[in-house]
Parts: sequence; structure tokens; C-alpha cells
Amino acid sequence: MKTSLDEYDYQQWYLEGVSYKGNVLLLDIARVHINDDQNISPRYIVVFDDVSYFQAYDEVKHLPEHSENRDDGVIAKHMKSSLMKYLAEYTTVLEGPGKYKHYSVMAGDEFVHVITRSQPKVTGAF
Repeated sequence: MKTSLDEYDYQQWYLEGVSYKGNVLLLDIARVHINDDQNISPRYIVVFDDVSYFQAYDEVKHLPEHSENRDDGVIAKHMKSSLMKYLAEYTTVLEGPGKYKHYSVMAGDEFVHVITRSQPKVTGAF
């Protein structure tokens, strides 16, 4: 999924904040300039509606198989997903109506995996 975030490599983006309420997940993502870690710009909000499941973890714990069958981009859709397979086999997370999709957001400090029925939106640069 191509977005404004793809102007820079994912390692230049940092997850500044996360908010989850009423099945809506907001990710506050900012770019930290290499020369000045206090100068944070631009900043975007990634909005996921209708979220059924999400997980965030430190990027150093990212395994190669987490990126298999993943589109390119800071925000990307997974075509095949071991996470979706696990959730379908061992949980009730995917039992609602509609088609679930697996997206992930890669940043220099955190990776976030999101299971949702809608495509994410990117708002901002501020």
C-alpha cells in the first residue's frame, strides 16, 4: 500500500503514540531527522477502523517470516499470513461477518500488526 510514509525508509519513522478505542486504532508516526533527534517532522496519523486484533512489538524481535507474502511499503497488506491462520485456528477473533485482512506498519522502533476488515487511512502531515 503506497502512502506518503514511503517517501522515507521505514527505519526513519518512529511510533510516537498508540490509541485504541471502540475498534479504532490510531498510530501517531513521526520522522526523526538523523542530525537532530529533537526535530520531529513530518508527523502522520494512521487510522485503522473495525480492528479485531492488533499487536505491537520491538523491531529487533521481527523475524524474517513476519515479512513473507507482504506487499512493499511502510504500511502493507499481507497476502498470506501465519498470524491469520493462528487466529482462525485457535481463537474466535475472526468469527464476525466480512473478510478480514492483515496489515502491518513498520517503523524504526516498533512493528504493528493489525487484523481489520477495512483499509487503513493516512492523515496529516503536520
